[in-house]
Amino acid sequence: MSPLLPLLSLLACQTPAPAPTSSSGSGGSADSGEEPPVEDTAPPSDDLPTEYTYVPEEVELEPMDLDAVEAAIEEVAAVYLLLDPLELTASFQAFRDTHADADCPIIEDRDLSTYWQGDCTTADGAEFLGYAYSRADTDLTVGDQIYDDIGELAGIGKIAAPDGTDFEFWGGSTHRTFRSEGSGDLRGSAYLFGQMIWTGPSAEDTWMDDGLIVDLISSTATDLDLGTTEVHINGSISGLTGATTTVLLDDVSMYGPERSRCHLEPAGQISVRDPNGLWVVVDFHGPIEADDAIYEPDCDGCGRAWWGDEDLGLVCPDLSPLWDWERRPWD
Repeated sequence: MSPLLPLLSLLACQTPAPAPTSSSGSGGSADSGEEPPVEDTAPPSDDLPTEYTYVPEEVELEPMDLDAVEAAIEEVAAVYLLLDPLELTASFQAFRDTHADADCPIIEDRDLSTYWQGDCTTADGAEFLGYAYSRADTDLTVGDQIYDDIGELAGIGKIAAPDGTDFEFWGGSTHRTFRSEGSGDLRGSAYLFGQMIWTGPSAEDTWMDDGLIVDLISSTATDLDLGTTEVHINGSISGLTGATTTVLLDDVSMYGPERSRCHLEPAGQISVRDPNGLWVVVDFHGPIEADDAIYEPDCDGCGRAWWGDEDLGLVCPDLSPLWDWERRPWD
């Protein structure tokens, strides 16, 4: 992920060839007093720098201020809590069904999901471009499994409504939150990939009008009887609007106070891309598994920030929103 730096071609002068030695066939002698010929070592004119040659100035780079790093990590935690995959699938299907008609698009049932493909225009002037699989169910019981939500979206395309509102998408999502009948152990999983752009008044209170590009996989668990929570996150979020535009979350795990004594601090790394395109990497020291033994002073909520091999010090973001929820992080 290191940025590509422009390369500067350096011209190296050629080493002069040694003066020719005397030879019986050369017609001269070593003590003839004549100067030996000198080879022309000047570079061809085509190789000389011109006024159009870019010579980059040396810039002394500085790492992000630690307060800005802390703010960026808190921002990405807040944004994660907005990225509800159920909201995406439900909003997409509602927008599709509102603007479709009997002939455009042709929607088929496939393995509990619906599918449409191809470009068409409805009688009212709504345009459908591309293709999409989708499903969005809530409060569903299958056998002894009770689902709070289960759904998916996969495709690339655009729905352009006659009133000027659009739903443009590439990528998709999967999500489910479920428990066994009679159990309070609620498990969840979610995957979001790509970019979803929904324009218009109905999208203003959603995350789909922000232009975010996401690649996130997460899992959650809560015991409804004991009130314990945990979340595990991997991936990236781009298109942020604060001190950084991109943050990576690498094996980030966080537990609530009823689940772990080290609830103030996550495990894993959170990396913040600075304005120069370089990365500040923050190492946190919390437990990977809730019952892992952790050195108590490490459970202070602070991670150590690194800029390359330079130790920048500690940052202490408030990440309590990552465990302060009851059924789903996005509720």
